Amino acid sequence: MAIKAIECSIADNAFRNYLRDHTSQSVIVSGESGSGKTESTKLILQYLAEVSGGDSGRGAVSAE
Repeated sequence: MAIKAIECSIADNAFRNYLRDHTSQSVIVSGESGSGKTESTKLILQYLAEVSGGDSGRGAVSAE
């Protein structure tokens, strides 16, 4: 599963804002049933784990 540009952009903005402002960030993933909310959330969390250096490898979503 490859990280899509929109998920990467949203996650990157949240992470950069967190680093710049030192304030908590939220990402709301919404949509109709079957629209890919779960997969988008997995991609966003994977990206945040990778850029923050917090991915321990346990339970991580593979980027295939």
